[in-house]
Amino acid sequence: MNNLQSKVLSVAAWFFGVIFIMGALGAFLEGRLVAGLLMLVAGILFLPPIKRLILDKQPNLSKGKITAAGTILVVISFFFHPLDTEVTDEDQDLTNESAAKTEQDAVSPTATQEVEPTVVNTTPEPVAPPVEVDYSHVSYEITESGYPRTYSKWGKKWIDDINRMMPLAVKRVASNPKCDSPEVADLSDNRSTPKKEAVFYVDCSNGERFYMSQNELSNTTQIQAESDVLSGEPSQYIQPCRDMIKAQLSYPSTFDESFGSVNAFKGTSGNIVVGIDFTAKNAIGAELPQSARCVFGTNGENEAVITNR
Repeated sequence: MNNLQSKVLSVAAWFFGVIFIMGALGAFLEGRLVAGLLMLVAGILFLPPIKRLILDKQPNLSKGKITAAGTILVVISFFFHPLDTEVTDEDQDLTNESAAKTEQDAVSPTATQEVEPTVVNTTPEPVAPPVEVDYSHVSYEITESGYPRTYSKWGKKWIDDINRMMPLAVKRVASNPKCDSPEVADLSDNRSTPKKEAVFYVDCSNGERFYMSQNELSNTTQIQAESDVLSGEPSQYIQPCRDMIKAQLSYPSTFDESFGSVNAFKGTSGNIVVGIDFTAKNAIGAELPQSARCVFGTNGENEAVITNR
């Protein structure tokens, strides 16, 4: 099979995969849960990256068998009908009659019923004092015996100030709506400058991370979560990743991106990650299949790591 035929089949596979996935969403909205699930699985099987993953795990299979399995699932999905139950006219009449009777009884009390006067309680209810949450398990004390290298870098005066400031950083992050509960707090070795500026990080149970310098403890500005530092969609970082890759190639003009191989997402720490498969020629003209992983850090440090496939 030549390169043109391969690309045509790949485009067709992507087309049918997306169509089946969209059909699955429509089936879910119509209440055809089983049909939607079957079409969703079929659509996923048609996607070229999924086929490559299956073939890597099961070498005895072939692309044709995977495509046939997806087609069979789509055909089967058409035999499943919505699970919704129909309401008969008789049931509807009984429901309307019961609702009307209940409304009439509520509005028109009988002659034998006595209406008691409503007593309004004007006594204010006591307000419970706010509960002080204990975060002592999150922040810890840096000691000379426990952390000798850190103690030596900063000195006693700075370590005393750091031990005082770390619980304040935890409480500050705990009040942020993006943090469900502070879980770990520590002094950031990468962002701190010994005897000049201390920077703390606080990790929350829901995966959000916050960085806070000692100077930010004294202001009232809300601390930004790392997941909000990099703006825009992950797809906006694909072209910068291509540029970073080409900058490392000996012959950037030979860069040829593999169709459908790009994957861009935002990690739990807030970094943007872009993966691209490509081919490029070396000094002797040989075309090498390679992969690149670009990481755009929230601290402004970006890197692209290229490996052979």
